[in-house]
Amino acid sequence: MTTPSPEAVATFMRITGAQEFVAVQKLE
Repeated sequence: MTTPSPEAVATFMRITGAQEFVAVQKLE
């Protein structure tokens, strides 16, 4: 898969409170 955009990661982090690397893993 492509790498999630910074905006997608930031949105995910705001929703979940997850750390960035966790957010990226969940979006992949």
